[in-house]
Parts: sequence; structure tokens; C-alpha cells
Amino acid sequence: EKTYMTEEKVKVLNDIGFEWVLTGSLWEERYAQLKTYVEENGHTRVPLKYAKNPSLGRWVKRQKEYYKYYDSSVEKDTLGVAQRRIALLNDICFAWDISDSVWIERYKELK
Repeated sequence: EKTYMTEEKVKVLNDIGFEWVLTGSLWEERYAQLKTYVEENGHTRVPLKYAKNPSLGRWVKRQKEYYKYYDSSVEKDTLGVAQRRIALLNDICFAWDISDSVWIERYKELK
């Protein structure tokens, strides 16, 4: 997937002191909603068009996209998914790769 945020743009924004992570932000609000979803459904695989909360499905998709960019980026901790956020998502067994997540779930059922 194509991203418009290049490493050069990240560097320029960093040079002017751009704050990538806001405290008390929408990210924390969506994270709390995801935790509630996990309590109710037992997994983090929120459908993209989740009727109860359409924004949550789109947010989950974006976290995966940010993670892919973050994982391949030379400049770590510069985009929306910083190490702290990755750790928080990992704490609730976030499904970074749906196919792996489903495979693990089915494997557990077989045991």
C-alpha cells in the first residue's frame, strides 16, 4: 500500500519539533473501545464496517498500516504507532496479521 508520508517528510517534521503522539488523544479513546470490543468478542479482529462503531474498524485497519510502515522505517517512533502503542496493542493480543491470528485460533481449538 502506498503512503504519502516519506522518510524525508518525517525528518522535516521532526526538525521543526512536530509532536507525533498527543496525550489524551483519539488514539487512547479508540484503544479503550477496542479493549471493550475484545471483552465482548474475545478477539481484536474488528470488521472494517463494524455496525456498532464504524470508526473502530477503520482505526484497527490504520494501526496495521502504520505498523507495516513503522516496521520498515529507518526512523523508529515517528508515526502513529510508536513502541508504547505497539506494546499496548500487543497486551490485548492485537491481530497484526489476520491470517496468522485465525490460524493460531484454529490451532488452539484443535488442541
